[in-house]
Order: sequence, then C-alpha cells, then structure tokens
Amino acid sequence: MECSTSPTDYSKNAIAQEAVEKDPAISEILDRDVLLGSLLDSLTDLVYVKDTRCRYLLSNAAHIRFLGAAAASDIIGKTAFDFFPAELARKYHADDTRVIETGCEIIEELEPSVGQDGQSKVILRTKRPLRDRQGRIVGLIGVARDVTKRVRAEESLRLMQDTLEMRIKERTAAAEQRARELSFQKFALDQCAIVAVTDACGRITHVNDRFCQISGYTREELIGQDHRMVNSGLQTEEFLKEQYNTIVAGKVWHGEIRNRAKDGSLYWVDATLVPIVDSDGDKKPSGYVAIFQDITQHKQAEENLRQRTRELEAAIDLAERSHHETGFQKFALDQHAIVAATDARGRITYVNDKFCEISKYSRDELVGQDHRIVNSGLHSKEFFKHMYATIAGGNVWHGEIRNRAKDESLYWVDTTIVPIKVEPTGKISGYVAIRADITALKRTQEHLQAAKEAAEAASQSKGEFLANMSHEIRTPMTAIIGYADLLAEADRPVEQRQEFVQTIRRNGEHLLTLINDLLDLSKVEAGKLQLEAIPCNLRQLVAETESCLCPRAQAKGIEFRVECEKHVPRVIESDPTRLRQVLLNLASNAIKFTESGIVRICISWCADSRILKFDVIDTGIGLSSDQQEAIFKPFAQADNSTTRKFGGTGLGLALSKRLVEMLGGQLSLTSERGKGSTFSFTVKDRADDTRHQDRRVTVKRKRREDLSEARACGQRLRGRLLVVEDGADNRRLVTIYLEGAGLTVECAEDGQKALDMVAAAEDRDEQYDLILMDMQMPIMDGYQATSQLRRRGFRKIPIIAFTAHALEGEREKCLDAGCDDYSTKPVNPEALIRTIAKLLKSANTSRRRPKSKIRTDETMNLGKVSSPSGSASETPPPQTIRSLYANNQIVRRVLPGYVADLPKHVASMWAHLQSRRIDDLRRLVHQIRGSGGGYGFPRITELAATAEACITTRSQIDQIEASVRDLCETIRSIEGYQRAKENIAA
Repeated sequence: MECSTSPTDYSKNAIAQEAVEKDPAISEILDRDVLLGSLLDSLTDLVYVKDTRCRYLLSNAAHIRFLGAAAASDIIGKTAFDFFPAELARKYHADDTRVIETGCEIIEELEPSVGQDGQSKVILRTKRPLRDRQGRIVGLIGVARDVTKRVRAEESLRLMQDTLEMRIKERTAAAEQRARELSFQKFALDQCAIVAVTDACGRITHVNDRFCQISGYTREELIGQDHRMVNSGLQTEEFLKEQYNTIVAGKVWHGEIRNRAKDGSLYWVDATLVPIVDSDGDKKPSGYVAIFQDITQHKQAEENLRQRTRELEAAIDLAERSHHETGFQKFALDQHAIVAATDARGRITYVNDKFCEISKYSRDELVGQDHRIVNSGLHSKEFFKHMYATIAGGNVWHGEIRNRAKDESLYWVDTTIVPIKVEPTGKISGYVAIRADITALKRTQEHLQAAKEAAEAASQSKGEFLANMSHEIRTPMTAIIGYADLLAEADRPVEQRQEFVQTIRRNGEHLLTLINDLLDLSKVEAGKLQLEAIPCNLRQLVAETESCLCPRAQAKGIEFRVECEKHVPRVIESDPTRLRQVLLNLASNAIKFTESGIVRICISWCADSRILKFDVIDTGIGLSSDQQEAIFKPFAQADNSTTRKFGGTGLGLALSKRLVEMLGGQLSLTSERGKGSTFSFTVKDRADDTRHQDRRVTVKRKRREDLSEARACGQRLRGRLLVVEDGADNRRLVTIYLEGAGLTVECAEDGQKALDMVAAAEDRDEQYDLILMDMQMPIMDGYQATSQLRRRGFRKIPIIAFTAHALEGEREKCLDAGCDDYSTKPVNPEALIRTIAKLLKSANTSRRRPKSKIRTDETMNLGKVSSPSGSASETPPPQTIRSLYANNQIVRRVLPGYVADLPKHVASMWAHLQSRRIDDLRRLVHQIRGSGGGYGFPRITELAATAEACITTRSQIDQIEASVRDLCETIRSIEGYQRAKENIAA
C-alpha cells in the first residue's frame, strides 16, 4: 500500500518554510531531515516511536504499510489496541509499559503477530527507552522485522529451534524537537549497521564508527576518499558496472561485496546503496548512502553449510556477526550451544531447548532450581569451590564438567560461566553459562588412550620378543660360525671334525626350529596354515616324543614318565606333525622349567566324543595368575627381563594354542607359583568309525610310496630338460648336476627365450621332458613364462619353480602360476634330483612316452655335493674365503669359471649403484644370491639376500650402498679372485 504522505517529508511544511526565511541555518537541519528521512523510509524494517502513554508519535513507510494505514496521520496518536487483536495488544502495551517504567530493553524478541490480511506472522521486535538530553525517559523507539518466511524456512529444515527466542530490546529517547528525533534515528541506525555517505562524485563525506572499525581506517583517512580505498579487486568489472549504473539511475542497489581492510585482511559486507534524490523531482542523485552488514563470518561458514537455505545462512551469519552485541550473541548461542542463565544466587531463570534436550528435564522443571539438579557427584568439593570463587569475583570460569541427566545418564560439557555485571556499580546480577556437548569427544579420547596403551604394550612385547629372538638366534649362530672356522683347519683330527659337524648340525636344527615356529605362527595368523587329516599312530608318536625328551630329563636329574590309559586307540586321524609339535613343545617347556621332581605326560580317551586328551604335568616353578593371563599371547613370556634364566622366544605356547584349536581341541593351564603347572590339551579324532579298520593299510601304502620315492634318488635318470636361468653361474652349476645324473640339458636365459625354445621343440616333435624355471628373470620372469606355457596348451610338461625366495607363500605363488613343484636356491642337488625323478616318473605314466626317453640304472648313483673329509690342496690364508666344495669332483670342474666371472659382477654392481639403476642392481644381486651357496659360498648368498632385501624394500641409498659394499668386499676375499679384472670389466 502506498503512503499518501511521507512521515519524514517536512521540507514543505509551512512552519518550516517560515523558519527558514527567518533563520537560513535551519535549511541545513532540514536537508539532514530529508537525508535521514529518506534513509529511514528506505529501510525494510518497521521503525516507530511511542510516547510515555504508548501512543504512536512516528512511523516509517514500512511500519505504515504493515499496519494497513494510508499515511502517518492515520497512526499518530493511536495505540496498539487500534491495530491488533485485544490479547496481542495487551501484550504489546504491557511490554511498552515495562520498557518505559523500568528503563529495560527488549532485544530482538520473536513473537507471533497478525497482519492486516488476517494471516499469522512472526515478528522480530526490539524496544528501547527514548531519553531526552537530561536522560529522562520520554517514550520508546521500536524496530520490528517481518521474519515469517525465514522462521518457516528454518522450521522446514529442522535445523532451527521451534521458536526463535529473540528479543531485541532497545529504548531510545524521543526528542520533542525534530532535530533530536533525527539524531536518535541516526543513533539507532549506527547501532545496527555500517554506514557511509558520499557526494554525487562518490567522495566519502561521512562514515560511522563501525565503518572505521571494520575497515581499519580512521575517519580522517576516509573522508574525501572514495570507496576504491577498500576495494579488494576481487569483484568483476561487470559486477561494479551493474552496481554503478543502478545507483546512478536513482535506484537502490543491494548485493554482497568483498572489501579489503587497511591491514590487508578481507571482509564481506551485505550492502544496500541508496541514492539521495532531491525533492524537486530531479532524478540525478546528489549523493549516496551506503548501509552495510558485516557477513564475513557468515561467508566463512557458508562453505561448510552448503545444504542450508539462504535464509538460514543469513540468520547464522547475523548471529555470528553480532558476537559483541548481547541480543545477537544470545541467538547465535542458542543455535550452537547449551545455554542457561541464573540470578545472583544461582537460581535458574532461563534455559534454551538444547539444555532441556541434553538434561532430559523440561523447562518448567529447571527454572527456579540451581545447577545441583544435574550434579553427577563425580567432581570434588574443591572443584566447585574454585569455580564459585572465580565467578563470584567477577571473573569468567572455563572448564569441563560431567553432569547427570534426569534418566541417570552421564554427559560431558565444556562450560564457560560469565558473570553479568550491573554498571556502573559492577555488582553481579546473575550468570550466563554456555556449554558445548563433548561427550562423544570424551569417549573418543578414552578409546584413543586405550588404543595407545594397547599399541604401546604390543610394541613393548614385540621389542622384548625381538631381543629374545636375537639372543636365541645369535647363540647357535655363534657356535655354527665358530665350529665352521675350526672345521676349515686342515690339521684337525677326523674324529674332532666329525664332532664339529655334529655341533654345527645340532645348532642348525635349533635355528631351523626357531624359524619354523615363526613361519608357522605367521601362517596361522594369516589363516594359511593347512593341516593334514591322515592316520596317526599314537603309540609311535608318543614313543618318539619320549625318546627325544628322556635324555634332557636325565641330564637335569628329573624323572620323566608317560602314562597312557588302556583304551586309548592305537591310531586316530589327525595331523601327526602338528600333534607331535605341540606335545614336544609343552613337554620341553615342562622339563626346562622343572629343576627337581617329575614331568609326566598323561593320555586319556573319551570314546563318546572321540576326544583325545593330553595332560603335561610338572613340579616346576609354576606361574602366577598374572603370568597365566599373558602366557598364551605371541611374544609373551612369564619373565621378560634381560636377565631371565630360562631363555626362549615366547612363540611356542602361542603357536601351540592355535595349532590345538585348529586340530579341533582346546589348550588350558592350571598352575600354582612354586608348585608346578599342568598344561592340558585335547585333539578331535577326525575319522569316521567305519574307517578305523583301513588305517593300517593306508599307513603301509604311504610308507611304500615314500620308500619308492627314496629309491628314485639312488637311480640314474635320463630325459631331456630345459633349464631357464638368467644367471650364467647357476646355469653352469645346475647343468653339471643334472648331466651328472644322466639327463640331457638345454638352457635359456629368460622366459621369452624359453617360450621360443619350447615352441620350436614342439614343431620338431622333440618336446622337453621337464622344465626347471627360475622365477626372477629380466625380459620375462618365470611366473609369466609358466602362465603363458600353460595357456598355450603345454600342460603336460612338468615345470619346477627354481627361486631364491624361501618365504612362506612363495611356493603357493609358484604353484598358482602353473608350476608342478618348487625348489629353492642355493641348489640342493639331492633334493632337486629327487623332485625331478618324481615328476619324470609321473609325466612318463600320464603321457605314456616311449621308454627310451626315461631310463633308470640301478648300478649308478648321484654324486653328493659335500665337503670332502680330507683336503687335497693347501689351506688358504685366514682372510681368504675358500669354497666348501673345493675338493668335490663335480664343483671343481666349474668353480674356476665362476670365480673368474666374479670381478665382472662386482664392477657391474658398482656401476649400477653409481648410476642409480636400481632394478638392474637388484637382478644382478638376485643372481649372485642364487649361485653363491651352490658353489660353496653360503656367506655370499647371505650377504646377497641382505642387499636384495634393502633394494626391494626401497631402503635409503646409503643402506643399499653399505649392503652392496659388504657383499663386494666378501666376494673379493674369495680364493682365486683377481681384482685387476674389475677395471677391465668396467
């Protein structure tokens, strides 16, 4: 609805005209009147002024339209009862009376209203007392805004509270003179917005304090400049052109602008630019008024709140922007925090919805109570004493509190309590408590702390395990290396040398046991350990265990006894290897930890459930309850100190427990400190009753098969083999072994050449009887070559994987690629020939090849590659490394050629390292690793494996260089090595 008369159009008033004629200075005031009147009428907010009797004295255009009036004259002198329903009018009148009589302010209060169209509305009102120059209250000034759309949008998003609790309380003085009225209007505007005024050329003529505050410039620095002074340079030319054309045309422009402050920081403002148009009808603006709202924080939050509507973003921005204004601060806090207010005695006078939600109390239950209603009783008296002393002294208190809700649940809040002081006396009139729910954060911290402690415990346990494992490995290794050095001395008697060999073998077997335990545990943890289910002769298994352990018990002077019930079956179906492993481990531990007394193995049988039970009982040192809890954990021992008496790695019991569970049983412990322990485990018989009678036949058949395989190793074979190996030294060595066994050998340097040779042989109908395939080669490795051979239809040719990788899982990887069997480097000639004999026999049977292809000769035997009992040559100097097979007839034929090629390998390794050709270096080191042990240099294989590991794991270049240097220096110590050839090779 258009107004017939502007409430601020005072310039045409006859009295004013007469006053101007008498005093020209009044013209300046009237010009300001026009200026502020235009500004007030341009606002969308409803602005009005009432006297002490709650009658309207002033209304802007927006307020006139809201009340449905045609002009200001239709409103002046009337009250709320003339425009609103009686109940609503009484509330308005009561609020106005309270503001006028008490001087208090109503700040941004959200309340329902009714428009002239009868539709329900939500109005955001602010009422403040209006004072004269002497400070006396002469009325009130009110500002209201129709926020119906915003509230409904917030309700539809369910992100805002049911009712926005906003009360904007503002009282200003209403001047009896028009100049004072305009002054208070300007004051109200300065409190709500950032204001600047320019002339027609855009030069700044006025800025308020908020403009100076946000821009960082003083008023003196701004006056006379234009707004380019705060231009950030981030707006496009089109943006600025559209803005300029709008205001020059006399139209209001509204938009968001990003400005730059004096210190270089950027800030966002929601800008309204209002042209000042003279009342004489000239549309050319004589100046401009810019009204800004600081929306910097809103813009920053907008990136994280993309899903919210523009109205909600504006509300959040308004709340955060007005951090220093009491009313807006309350609104912002209500959206994001748990808020409560109390009087000076601590009685709750206000709580927001979030407080009710987290405490489970209603607002009615809370108001009038104190905060003891949510006291959990978990904080000390000193805690609250310090809190009360802080806030009673007028200081802000901050801390974390654990409260108890109505339903007895506990929750954590991060709390800030702010005293409310009455100026100017500074007396505390109450307190505001602002809280944030940190219950989830506390739970996360507790979980992280628990995880941290668990990780630290695991790290400590593994560290202790590594120290123990190092000790357990180094002890036998010291014996092996020491006795190997003694064995190399040619003047030692044969009997003594044999004793040295037995010592080396015994310590080697101990090392093998450690490694097997570690690999077994790793397989169990990974779920890759496969158990057998074959006939198991219990009496034989127990007898073997007894014969193995009796000497140890006798050596310690303790009694060892096996007690077996009569009805225990002779044979069950299980995995005899793993069953023996568990029994040996538990009984060995019993002997180790028993200084005197007896160790017994008691065996019993439950026919109904077909469960076999073993009890290993000792009279040893026993275990405390704490030790019993940790004893079955990997890497754990009863005594982890560095001075522990009994040794061991802590793997045995963990592995035994898992093996027993895989065998279908359970492992348990009962123990008493100082009196002994009993380890009990059960094993499930996996055979059906009808199969018991066939067990002995199965065992005998298996033994015959094993005997047949063993005999094959004493035969001389014949067949045509393809050896695929990129290392020339390995090719030479393997060829000699295989030819010595009677086989015809052809060689290929990589997988691609092997494919070509197999295809050519197929064309000639002279196919190979077996392929020995190295898995690590350039151009095409063994995995790819094997897979392609199988895809091309060569499925009947047996393929043996030949690799220096002996880790668990490598065998399965080779078999998955299509290989039939697996052999590791350095080459073990006996095992290799045994595997070849088995596969040749199987292939001959399946393919029915002519008998001339494979023939056995019982009169010939394979030459074993082993250190000779005597020495036919002179013992080299101590610093020189001599091949362990130097006197073996087979190796002596190829050893000089191998040593002669070593300088070339050393030169190549250094060249690859210096030029950072790491892949070439790894392949060469891998070849040396595979060939060193085969030629009698196990130390070369060991160092090459270390270097290859450094390269494969992408260690630091200095670590790789150090490992290669150790390898090269050791190679240079080999008997017959000619270092001068390195330069020639380079």
